Amino acid sequence: MRKITRALVSVSDKTGIAEFCAALAEMGVEILSTGGTARLLKGKGLPVKDVSEHTGFPEMLDGRVKTLHPLIHGGILFMRSNEEHVRQVRESGIAPIDMVVCNLYPFEKTVARPDVTLAEAIENIDIGGPSMVRAAAKNHADVAVVVSPSQYEQVSAEMRANGGALGPQTRFELAVAAFRHTARYDAAISEYLSAVGLDGPPPLLWLELERTESLAGGFDKNRPAALYSGPRGVRGGLAESSFAGGPEPDAAELAALGAAFEACEPAGPDAVSLVSGGVLVWLRAGRDPLEAIADAGKAGASRPLFLGLGRALDEDAARAVRESFAELDGIAAPGFEPAAVELRRRDERWGKGLRLLEAQPLEKAPERRFTPVEGGFVVEEAPAAEESYAVLSKREPDDRDWFEAVLARGLLKFYPPCACVLVREGELVGFSGFEPGTLQAAGSAVKRASQRSRGAFAAFRGPVDAEILPRLFSAGVRGVVCDASGSADERAAALANRYKAVFIAVSSETDDTGDAR
Repeated sequence: MRKITRALVSVSDKTGIAEFCAALAEMGVEILSTGGTARLLKGKGLPVKDVSEHTGFPEMLDGRVKTLHPLIHGGILFMRSNEEHVRQVRESGIAPIDMVVCNLYPFEKTVARPDVTLAEAIENIDIGGPSMVRAAAKNHADVAVVVSPSQYEQVSAEMRANGGALGPQTRFELAVAAFRHTARYDAAISEYLSAVGLDGPPPLLWLELERTESLAGGFDKNRPAALYSGPRGVRGGLAESSFAGGPEPDAAELAALGAAFEACEPAGPDAVSLVSGGVLVWLRAGRDPLEAIADAGKAGASRPLFLGLGRALDEDAARAVRESFAELDGIAAPGFEPAAVELRRRDERWGKGLRLLEAQPLEKAPERRFTPVEGGFVVEEAPAAEESYAVLSKREPDDRDWFEAVLARGLLKFYPPCACVLVREGELVGFSGFEPGTLQAAGSAVKRASQRSRGAFAAFRGPVDAEILPRLFSAGVRGVVCDASGSADERAAALANRYKAVFIAVSSETDDTGDAR
């Protein structure tokens, strides 16, 4: 165990720093600090020694040079077990620094501003901070390095339990986190500067992924696999979900659970979905969830079978699931009430094999889409989150039409590019598989829906040929939503008018050809 006697504290993110330093001071740690951090700590009444007083050299160059000094870096880097190092620092009057608490200038936050200038970005490139962090991390056998407010509680608790000391494993783990911190910082700087003055795709991208869960296997069950979150800046989504019960899923089971939950998101909190064999086969929205669960159990879907819910699984819903499904492989929901988890644990039919995924909605989508190809990736800008819906038919959609048009459009992501989806009264009644074109996809979806296609709303990804529409409208489809296609939309709208149906064209920008919603 290595006792901490002196700490250098210099942070940009000052969350919790006063409390952490108070804990250090209580354990007899001398605190060195700089600039705004020192002023904050002194304002809280904590004993702080300015770095300039420690080095005998003032801060200069508008704060660019504060800690770049042998009395700082020598105190961090000398090896306590090396007699020659100890002799040299003693002769040079260098005091040991046993802990560095430092997080870096907010470069990513700065360059995220649309009005940021190159000069502002350059000034937010930290020099002294990364130097100290890397020095302390390199010498972690003797020095602890703390780079995040999330580490303060763990570090102070271990020090209290060990007379002000930290163990070698903790110092090693802190060093790993520190190198990850500086690597991410350098990657952000390199990526930003590489794209300065350039239009189009940047010449350099850093793809940062962080493991969040282990898996029972990959899509090939015999291969080890894990779940990673990323790339940088993405928040929420399947990669940040957690397992609430049951065995670890493999990659295919995880993907099915994720699809079951994600399908419910555009449909609202009352939605219930089923994924069978990796395919979204059933969904209902806008009805009583307990009734929807009962109807899902009658859908005749085969295993592996995964249930998605738009709201947390409570005890009533858990009982409905138990009564409706003889066999089920997993449930994905935004939460699980304790009574529901306990009911699942006691149920002999489900046993320990039912997987529970506490799913997180995607709060911030990735800015780019990465598609693997042999030897690399195709990288493209992510599609616009907001779409503009323009009514081109004479018949105006009512609230039900709008709900089902948007719902059907949202469900297209779970099917191949040429797919057709049919929604009727909030229920997924028809969909196509891997068809060679939209004409065949429409026929497949209508065939699957059978009589339920009458009164349904159809959705396509991309523009559709006008020749498809008579087939759909003759089957009773009341409306179609698809990507805008310019002049071809006029013919499609004319056909919709002939059948007194709704036709909606979608674009990523506001369209002046009709009423946008």
